[in-house]
Amino acid sequence: MFKKSSTKSKTYMRIAKAVTKMNRKKANQVKDFSHKLSKTMVENSKLTVS
Repeated sequence: MFKKSSTKSKTYMRIAKAVTKMNRKKANQVKDFSHKLSKTMVENSKLTVS
């Protein structure tokens, strides 16, 4: 993916940091969506636990 940059160059490190940030954001979005979905499913279920 980063064939043109050496592994220690500033450009490589900048790109790697940006990719890491995007991957983290995507993971957080997926986690947030699944949490909201499961919460909605629990709230809408007709089963009440006492």
